[in-house]
Amino acid sequence: MRFRTLPAALGAALLAVVLAAAPALASGPIGGTGPGGSLGGGGGTGCSGVACYADVWQYIQLSGNAVGGGGSGGVPIAMPPPPCYMEPMFSGPELYTLYKAGSQIPGNPEFPFAKYAPKIKQYKASHAGYWWERVTNLGVGGTCGLPLLSWVTNGAAPPLPQVPAIDLAIYAYDHMRLPSPNLTLNPPDGRGYVSLPSYAWARLPFDVGTVTATLGAESATVTATAGPLRLSVGQPGSATVYDSGCTTRGSTAPDPPPNAGPGTTPDCGVTFTAAGSGNFVTGSIRWTVTSNYRGFPAITTVGTRPVTVYEIQSLNNN
Repeated sequence: MRFRTLPAALGAALLAVVLAAAPALASGPIGGTGPGGSLGGGGGTGCSGVACYADVWQYIQLSGNAVGGGGSGGVPIAMPPPPCYMEPMFSGPELYTLYKAGSQIPGNPEFPFAKYAPKIKQYKASHAGYWWERVTNLGVGGTCGLPLLSWVTNGAAPPLPQVPAIDLAIYAYDHMRLPSPNLTLNPPDGRGYVSLPSYAWARLPFDVGTVTATLGAESATVTATAGPLRLSVGQPGSATVYDSGCTTRGSTAPDPPPNAGPGTTPDCGVTFTAAGSGNFVTGSIRWTVTSNYRGFPAITTVGTRPVTVYEIQSLNNN
């Protein structure tokens, strides 16, 4: 539930003068012609609920080596709303009209706006921005700390809410993209041979990825650490997999590995037992993801290398 502070402060009597009595408790936008309003103009369709406070996230700054990049991300986590946020509602003339109308009503319902009076008058004819109002999300914990009203020039950022750090950590996780392992095999060129070990290596741009989300003075950093390379073969039973000795980068042997003849066992790789085309070796990296505020589901990235397996009779005869 969202509580619209401005109409409550104005009072039903004041709104009756200009807006035909809007309710004090609202679940959707009411009032002006701003993108958050319902009288047309501005954004046209208006905004409410998630559509409004999701706009807050556009002001978050992301940094780190795992932001975007076209890799693989984890399962998105639902983003909780902030305790409150600002929503564009009234043009300069609209709010000035409301303010003037309040002075005609006994009890001075415009009193809550006394401290805003100089700016309300300053922007009484301006369409170069909007008056943004505070909207409070009932049932959401945290401190609001936003003003009742704020004049925001078109294109400028409104006053930003005090978003909890855990929310920023979730946002960072949702925008984390981790690289898939780029597999290299030896023998190279997509060839494998029955009984001859194929060593595997994985190229990654980094072993530790970070994303930091910053909003105002608050920030949160999420860190992903790559685990060892794990291998599988596309055609079950066509090879024996050896990956217990794999590091994050795969085999510890140089490329090409020495003494890698028939009958030897790779520390990280496969030994094919049957010839055929259309086979492939898949390497996966499981990234453990942590932050200062909570743990997150691990992210697994995958890379594949096609292999055509040949049989050399002399090798098998030996």
